[in-house]
Amino acid sequence: MKIKILLAVACSFILLAAEAQTFNMSNTPVSTCAGFFYDNGGAGGNYSDNLSFTQTFTSDNGNRISFDFSSFSTYNGNDYLRIYDGPGTSSPLIGTYSGGSSPGIVSSTGTSLTFSFTTNNAGSSTAGWTASITCTTPPLTVFNMNTGTVNACSGVFYDNAGANANYPNNENREQTFCSDNGEFIQFTFNNIAFGLIAGDSLFVYDGPGSSSQPMAIFVASSYAETLTSTGTCLTFKFTSDGTTSTQGWQAAFACTSVQPSATNYSMSSGVRYTCGGSFFDDGGSAGDYNDAAIRTQTFYSNNGNRIRFSFTAFSTYNSSDYLRIYDGPNNTYPLIGTYSGGTSPGIVTSTGTSLTFNFTTNNAASSAAGWA
Repeated sequence: MKIKILLAVACSFILLAAEAQTFNMSNTPVSTCAGFFYDNGGAGGNYSDNLSFTQTFTSDNGNRISFDFSSFSTYNGNDYLRIYDGPGTSSPLIGTYSGGSSPGIVSSTGTSLTFSFTTNNAGSSTAGWTASITCTTPPLTVFNMNTGTVNACSGVFYDNAGANANYPNNENREQTFCSDNGEFIQFTFNNIAFGLIAGDSLFVYDGPGSSSQPMAIFVASSYAETLTSTGTCLTFKFTSDGTTSTQGWQAAFACTSVQPSATNYSMSSGVRYTCGGSFFDDGGSAGDYNDAAIRTQTFYSNNGNRIRFSFTAFSTYNSSDYLRIYDGPNNTYPLIGTYSGGTSPGIVTSTGTSLTFNFTTNNAASSAAGWA
């Protein structure tokens, strides 16, 4: 009996090993729901120099496909892995990874992910990566910007042109999303795939129409924070002029029973309406800010009162990167102060209902921690 059991166990291990396919980075499309994905050096070797590979993985059962990177190492600042949410490099970019910056777990919104790997000829390749492949849940329903009301608790929201094209000129659309279960509705934007041109604006309202309380106006150079309704609906209004256009946006949405107590705002452009939250430089709460940036962001109180910011940390590259604060809705209003280095604004309060922040950084590649 023991011999039979041992034989059965041994056979099962052999079967599992045979089923665990391995895929090395190449230009060959793959259809699968299981296996391991490596750089072109495979499980035991370094990748090669002078590579330019693009490879698409599609689930073989019609569900979403997911990659879990258990290790990642490339020559930092020279060799790059880019991941796209879809069947090609015109699909929304999920991220660009170099050095030890691992993608972690990456999942498609549809049925495919595309990987682009480029390396230079510096002769400094490294171990590359290891990622396990699984397929998960059915694809998210796609909603392109339209008019009217959608009642749903999951999906992915794009501008009118969808995932793989620039939005049209001369747009003027208003669309409302409401939860279909009575919970709050929450939108999480892919900021790497977020782009608007000057003259084009995405307005967001906390309710079933554009007469509801405004939450945000996103414009060129905006980052879109996670948006959660205080009721059951959020409304989006998009306007574009007749000149040029760009990629637009991608936002996954879901319903939640818990509304966040506060929102994190990263230095962006456009307008936000709020009376609570945390405000950071454009590197967010953990990273340094970006070089060669110019951003102007206005905050309005959402209850008609004065608005106040209390800086608990402040550090910029002295005499090169500057935060300017204006007492009003734009930079024609009185300048409260210009801050650089370790000179913190401290506590800043509007005389009216708004404050405007202008942040300029040079291209000296000497950014700092920024502020909170």
